[in-house]
Amino acid sequence: MKKIVFLTMLLGILSIGYAQKKADKKSDKKIKLNNTVDSISYALGVLIGSDLKVGGFSEMNYDAMNYSMNKALKGDSVNMTKETATKILQEFSTKQVLKQSKENEKIAFEFMLNNKTAEGVKTTESGLQYKVITNGSGSKPAAGQKVKVHYTGKLLDGRVFDSSVGREQPAVFGINEVIPGWTEALQLMTVGSKWILYIPPGLGYGEYGTQGIPGNSVLIFEVELLGIE
Repeated sequence: MKKIVFLTMLLGILSIGYAQKKADKKSDKKIKLNNTVDSISYALGVLIGSDLKVGGFSEMNYDAMNYSMNKALKGDSVNMTKETATKILQEFSTKQVLKQSKENEKIAFEFMLNNKTAEGVKTTESGLQYKVITNGSGSKPAAGQKVKVHYTGKLLDGRVFDSSVGREQPAVFGINEVIPGWTEALQLMTVGSKWILYIPPGLGYGEYGTQGIPGNSVLIFEVELLGIE
């Protein structure tokens, strides 16, 4: 929803700096940023293009988009209400999310299946997989308690989506306040332990994912349990 609202807002703002007539195609070398309007226009193009790509808008009718933007900017009547436009984008976005999620589901299944036999990897009844780097000698936290941890979370492609290590600030939270994979793993660890967790989608963010994490993603965390609060 936030992505759609942001994209819609940018498309609206773009109209302000959009040429009144369809401009000839120009290469980047011919585009000169002579003033603030030029720079803003180019910057918006970069942001919009990036958002369109991420949002799955691989095919666009730019004539139709330009026509409707200029009409809306001038206050002229258009053949679609804002509510209808928003609904169309929402439906498209949902389809794209589910399409990618379905592809990720297959990737996740294959990864977890192969990783199950990797050296040092253990699998619990729920499907959570973990590998012990070091085992601590402290006590194990229990449900309802708070813990202090250092962690780095990655996707299968290696992209880091969250890291307390990167922020140089340990995280403190309740065991029952996190995703199921974490809740289970933390109660198996002893204070001082460092593990690698391989969390399947069902124990993570599921079919729809969350901000920065696509649906049905396997989550890989390196977690160090520093203490029990």
